[in-house]
Amino acid sequence: MDGSQPIGHERCPECGQQLPVLAEYTTWCDQCNWNLQPNAPAAPAGLFATLYLQLGQRFSQALYAEVAAQSDLRPRLTTGKVAAFALASLIHLASLLLVAAGALILWLEWPHLFAFILAGLFFLLAWGGRPRIPSVPPDVLPREKFPQLYQLIDSISTTIGGRPIDGVALVPSYNAAYTQAGWRRRRYILLGYPLFYVLAPQEKVAILAHELAHGVNGDPLRGLFVGSAVNSLAYWATALRPTRIWQVTPGMPLAIFSAIFMVPVNWAMRALAGLLRLIAQGLLTLVFRDSQRAEYLADSLAAQVAGSAAMLSGLEKLYLLESVRTAVQQHVLGNAKSDMFAAIKSRIASVPARELERLRRVNLAEFARLDITHPPTPHRVSLLRQNPILQPQMVLSAAADANLMAEL
Repeated sequence: MDGSQPIGHERCPECGQQLPVLAEYTTWCDQCNWNLQPNAPAAPAGLFATLYLQLGQRFSQALYAEVAAQSDLRPRLTTGKVAAFALASLIHLASLLLVAAGALILWLEWPHLFAFILAGLFFLLAWGGRPRIPSVPPDVLPREKFPQLYQLIDSISTTIGGRPIDGVALVPSYNAAYTQAGWRRRRYILLGYPLFYVLAPQEKVAILAHELAHGVNGDPLRGLFVGSAVNSLAYWATALRPTRIWQVTPGMPLAIFSAIFMVPVNWAMRALAGLLRLIAQGLLTLVFRDSQRAEYLADSLAAQVAGSAAMLSGLEKLYLLESVRTAVQQHVLGNAKSDMFAAIKSRIASVPARELERLRRVNLAEFARLDITHPPTPHRVSLLRQNPILQPQMVLSAAADANLMAEL
């Protein structure tokens, strides 16, 4: 069935407009935006995401106006960065002090049971708040077997002033990412093959350039020192906060007396968790502006390399995840023997214009964003259109793209 042809019509319950009903796509009103986004965005997961989203809702508009008036987004040393590094130093020092305090308690109070319990709690908090070092992604593609892919990525990296990456790993997600892994902070690109397969040649250049730009844009949250301090605070605040102040455990001897005893303890833990949350919010506030400026810089560098049009169209395709999921589900349920990635590409190419317009409106809503750490999409689109770059620094020809995909 041709998804672009309506299978029926219905009236908008809000304004009475006649609406076409398309199979497998959302029915919505282009006059009053009824049912534009039937499923509410997922709530942020975790304390970091919650706090960062709140900061975005408070400061994104003012930051966008500031960035739009500037011509140079290159990273520089700011008061916020200096203060953030100082605060992060205190947080990491607190982790070391937890270990030292636990060891001191054991040394002074050995072998009392209470000493074991208290020291164990300190060690557990220190371990839970330790810096998380991303592990090297599995199945990194060897350079000698994928020369064209690495040549393209190295050329883009050189163009934006970055160093060659240490590896590329194909992942099954509809996304692409830049990460630094291991204690030596080696640089990797995680390349979502479903996304890479449906991108046009120049869009591939744009998305790769945006991800590689994270290695040169000076985002403090991507650094191990500040980023791990935020994660430590988020862990401590979440771990220490009791779910309830009053809690009686059924079947426990003297449960009521235990619950009474734990009331002041739970209040104290909730107060400490609240304090840690405030510190985490303060640290994120210090780096928020620099982190968001770094995202805008990544967009700008990608547009310079691939052209503004390619960056904009690539950004639009990142929002077609639901169409990709539908294509995969149909392929699996139909037990098809054809190429699944060809089915995905066909599905993306056949998305009706009406559905594309709905997605465009959803993604240009005031606070719509790809994920928590990105600026609002309408702000990104506006800046890319403000000074469009028509002559890209790199062009991936159709022939070179065909050879690249054959290699993959």
